[in-house]
Amino acid sequence: MPREMLHDLLKDGFVGDIAMIPFKKDGTWKDNGNVIGIDGETLKKIPNVVIICKGAEKTNAVIGAIHTGCVDTVIIDKEIALEIAKQYKLVKER
Repeated sequence: MPREMLHDLLKDGFVGDIAMIPFKKDGTWKDNGNVIGIDGETLKKIPNVVIICKGAEKTNAVIGAIHTGCVDTVIIDKEIALEIAKQYKLVKER
């Protein structure tokens, strides 16, 4: 993805992508006419979509991916788990 396009997506609130389809933290997708391949609706029909992420900076991307409705299995590290717990007030911040 060209750096300028990535900058524009980040500026517009997009936090990650699955199969080059950008999404926001709330799980809304951006129709990406530049990619030839699987789309979000097709991803939802796959029986077990797995994402693997590491690093607290990926927290919002993990949350957004879950909200897209196409992710079934999430593998994350302790840092992301703690950040998610903090954002949803499941643990007290130290």
